[in-house]
Amino acid sequence: MLTQVSSLQTLHDPDLEGWCKFIEIKNKEKEIPAPFKPVETLINNYLPFGSTVLDIGCETGKNAIPLLEAGHKVTLLDIAPNAISYTLLNLQQRGLDVGIVDTIAKEIEVLDPQFGPYDAVIGTYAFSFIPPYLFDEVMKNNVLGRVKFDGYFVGGFFGEKHSWAENSPEYTFLTTEKITNLFLSMNFKICEIENKIELKKTHMNGIQVFHTFEIIAKRNL
Repeated sequence: MLTQVSSLQTLHDPDLEGWCKFIEIKNKEKEIPAPFKPVETLINNYLPFGSTVLDIGCETGKNAIPLLEAGHKVTLLDIAPNAISYTLLNLQQRGLDVGIVDTIAKEIEVLDPQFGPYDAVIGTYAFSFIPPYLFDEVMKNNVLGRVKFDGYFVGGFFGEKHSWAENSPEYTFLTTEKITNLFLSMNFKICEIENKIELKKTHMNGIQVFHTFEIIAKRNL
């Protein structure tokens, strides 16, 4: 049973305090949020039983719970140490923590080479918080590059019509063309993609226009 996070040192990040506060807010919610829909699709339609999965931006366990319930083996990664602590607690309460392989309290930008490759790498919108000047390198080396050949990537990205696009140059906003080129460059086939524009209530900024891409992709042999 894992009861504490990995001994890997978390680098100082100006957003760390904000992410920890965000996790505290999430943890006070009455229920753990529903899983990211493409993760449910991955579990139901694509991922073989007993697969190894890297869960990037685990929050309080919304994606880890269904993955573990389906018999997969999960490594948790989140920049906020309290996210991993709360996720482990929620898993222990459900008897699911035995399926946790490792925990990493660290930014995806500095993920050690020892981690991976995995049968699947998943996340919600964590990837859009990678700074634009690092985005391609990090996605290729630390995200898509950590997927086994014949394995899967599942994740979400912010689109160029997102409310934050004009005033948040530190985030990465993509177009369909940029997404297609990124996955082609790493020899991935996009299995499913949904381009969505909707109004969403956020914890920090009230109602916002969310332009997002939700993707399931498979790495070719």
